[in-house]
Order: sequence, then structure tokens, then C-alpha cells
Amino acid sequence: MEMFDKATFAQVPLQLTDDPARPVTVRPDADGDYKVGTGTVWRLGKKMLGATVPMRFHAGEPFHAGLGWQMMDVGLKGMSAMLSK
Repeated sequence: MEMFDKATFAQVPLQLTDDPARPVTVRPDADGDYKVGTGTVWRLGKKMLGATVPMRFHAGEPFHAGLGWQMMDVGLKGMSAMLSK
């Protein structure tokens, strides 16, 4: 989620259902798995994501693959562990 000078990160543990009317639901065992963080550091991550996605699509490559994604995944997990509640 974007604000003028900050970005907000929210991680909600979801699962897919077989119900077309409600295709996604929160996992029943999700107690304590929610994470939320806000600040200028998240804005930097959002900008990096915004630059990476168009490059991957332009090259015809999947977003969730390759060395770039692995680095972004490690960074996201580290940031969410340190900067989220």
C-alpha cells in the first residue's frame, strides 16, 4: 500500500478454496502469522519491485524466477522479520 512518503507492508496467511464465490480465505491456523510494517524503508522495496516487474515481463520471463527474485525474496523475508509486528 502506497502513501506519499511511506509504504505499508501487510502479510496475511491466505489459502485457496474451491468456491468460485469466495476463492480465497484466511487460513484457520493463521494465529500469529500476520505481519504489518510501515515506513520509508518499505517504500524503497516497493520502488525496486516496481522497476523489476516490467523488466521481467518485457523479457518474457516469469516474475517469481531467477536470481533477481531469489535476492528480492531474501530481502523481503529479512525486512518483514525486522520491520514488522
